[in-house]
Amino acid sequence: MNHKTAPLELREKLAFSNATLAEAYSILRNLPFIQEGLVLSTCNRVEIYGVTDTSSGGISELKIFLSIYHKLPLEEFEERLY
Repeated sequence: MNHKTAPLELREKLAFSNATLAEAYSILRNLPFIQEGLVLSTCNRVEIYGVTDTSSGGISELKIFLSIYHKLPLEEFEERLY
C-alpha cells in the first residue's frame, strides 16, 4: 500500500519501525510459503516482497502476516493492498 491507496492513519498502523524489523524478519522466515522476504516501510508506503513457489499461497500468507503482526483485521486494509 502507499500514499495513493491508503490514508496516513492506516499506513502508520501497518508500518514497521527499525526496532521491530528483526522480529518481523524472523516471523517471515518461518512462513511455510515464503522462502525469502523483504520489508520496505517508509512514511509513504509499506511493501513486502517475497519469494514463493505458489503465488496464491504466498500472497495469502503475507496478508495474514500483516494482519496478525499488527493486530489489525485483514478486512480493514486488504482492499488497499496491491
